[in-house]
Amino acid sequence: LSAVVSDGIGRDELATGVSSDAAGALQKVTGVSVVGSGFVYVRGLGERYSATQLNGALIPTTEPEKRVVPLDLFPAGLIGNIKIAKTYSPDLPAEFSGGLVQLRTIEFPTQRVFNISTKTTFNTVTSFDRFLTYPGGGASDFFGFGSGARSLPSAIPSDARLFPGQFSKSALQSFGRAFSDNWQPTAIGSMRPAVDWSAAGGGTFGRFGIVGAFTFSNKPQTQNELQRYLRQGAGSPIIFTEYPEFHEYSEEARMGVILNGAVRLTPNHKLVFLNTYTHEGEKTAREFSGYDGGVDSYLSAERLRYVERSLFSTGVEGDHSFPGLRNSLVHWQFTYSNSGRNEPDLREVIRNQVPDGRYIFAASGSSGLRFFTDLNDRIYEPQADYSIPFFKGGISGLFKTGVRVTVRRRDFNARRFQFSPQNFSTLNLYLPSNDLFAASNIRPDGFQINEFTRGTDTYSAEMNIHAGYAMVDLSLGPRWRVEGGVRVEDAEQIVTTVDNRVPNATPVRAGLANRDPAPAVNVIYAISGRQNFRLSYSRTVSRPDFRELSPFDFNNVLGGFVTQGNPELQRAVINNYDARWEWFTGSNQVIAASFFAKTFTNPIEQTIVPSNDLRQTFVNAQGARNVGMELEFRRSLASFSRRLKDYAVSANFTLVDSNIEIKPE
Repeated sequence: LSAVVSDGIGRDELATGVSSDAAGALQKVTGVSVVGSGFVYVRGLGERYSATQLNGALIPTTEPEKRVVPLDLFPAGLIGNIKIAKTYSPDLPAEFSGGLVQLRTIEFPTQRVFNISTKTTFNTVTSFDRFLTYPGGGASDFFGFGSGARSLPSAIPSDARLFPGQFSKSALQSFGRAFSDNWQPTAIGSMRPAVDWSAAGGGTFGRFGIVGAFTFSNKPQTQNELQRYLRQGAGSPIIFTEYPEFHEYSEEARMGVILNGAVRLTPNHKLVFLNTYTHEGEKTAREFSGYDGGVDSYLSAERLRYVERSLFSTGVEGDHSFPGLRNSLVHWQFTYSNSGRNEPDLREVIRNQVPDGRYIFAASGSSGLRFFTDLNDRIYEPQADYSIPFFKGGISGLFKTGVRVTVRRRDFNARRFQFSPQNFSTLNLYLPSNDLFAASNIRPDGFQINEFTRGTDTYSAEMNIHAGYAMVDLSLGPRWRVEGGVRVEDAEQIVTTVDNRVPNATPVRAGLANRDPAPAVNVIYAISGRQNFRLSYSRTVSRPDFRELSPFDFNNVLGGFVTQGNPELQRAVINNYDARWEWFTGSNQVIAASFFAKTFTNPIEQTIVPSNDLRQTFVNAQGARNVGMELEFRRSLASFSRRLKDYAVSANFTLVDSNIEIKPE
């Protein structure tokens, strides 16, 4: 029985469910919502207040403006179980308040097994219908490894911006012609269905154990929308922008591999080697047309985008028991994780409608764009725990202490280019995009490439957390159990922004350093053999993200708001209170009710900055609170009929009320 309030999904539920990844599986968990590309909201709190561990170690994110890794990156076939800790214990990292998502890869089988499976799925909107695709990667695109074919041309200098005065017109012509002339989606008359392959196997061989798994899927999808944006009028909302023809065609290729091994050195000493790799490549072709209130014109646009995301985690851990030292236990672990996100050569063309109904190239905004980004995030995490049981009279328990060091490093780089017409009279701006940007039109009096990469598009960041804790888990007679202790975390964050295309540029650094105690108490009272009542209190923190601390402005990767960092940000402190009643009516059956309350000091919030452009920043609010309740019911149908033993009914309900108190001006 876990001392903390938690919910989980086991291997059997993952294997029999319809979810293809961890994000989909977690949608069934009480109090959990999955937003966007697999970002978890727990008890009404966003990804700022959550964290993710894989096999007991924190993992870095693949997204430049998100704090946690999107869970759709983890295929369900690789996962043994998922647990969400909703309350805190001193042996866990202190930087979460909503929930800590703990993923474990598949376990070592007790018998030698090898399974292969394949499936295909059909979509009535996509399969065997017309489809638009983004060509350019060849056969590699099918497997999600097409970024190399779209990388920045080798002729483009890495240490200088492309703009007139820096380079001659003939040099800019050569640079412009180095980019591929591939701007338009390519039509497919009949799109294939989705495919999914997987294999898993392993076994125990004397003192050795091994388990491996491979999954691959490729899923095309068509999304047709009517997009409408409203603004408040004099009395009622009015349509500001409307795109009645908005079509996006995506192909998502996802691969996952694990290879884990274990060796039992002696009956009391064991080593485990854990290796996980996931990779996803997604290419999208988008077309839309309609009225845009921002430019007060009818327009059309076409965009090609390719994104690769990957995560590699490798680690070794040891478990050692010492019967001669009062049955003490030592667990140690070292994990290295590396995540990456590569978005090579996003390209977009926007056109305005003229009175005769034709569409002409719009020489403004992001029209003629070529955009490249690359993110690399690493975490090195050694940790060690020592525990020793004790018995005295009617009291038994476990004393536990440990240390953990989290060293995180991030590098981010982006480059922005745009093809701009220099002489409108020499160009036919009505031509299809591939003809419009043909090599013959890339010339000093035609289209010229310019670079508008910002100085803040390149930065490096680091975070170092040194943590230690001590705790005790007491059993006070047959009904009471108390777990309590304290963790202390020393954390330092540094963000370094430097324009590496300006000679002798001076780096600008922003940072934050704090020492935070994080105490916790969890109390469990056993009402009966199957019913428990829980109470808990804890104090946790939430630190700013790297870019939020930077003193510079930056665009949210592409378009939208200009975001202004705030080097004066402080970390937020959260006090967490929980109460829960639970009744386990049978195997995998439960009825539960929970109440929770959280108070925040210096919560970090986004706010709009009054300005002529779309601009936002981050500030510390004065305070906030989050209060709510959860109800959960899960019942097997086997009690009605043995034929229904593989079926169950489950339901959950969450109600959350939140309030933020803004600091007075």
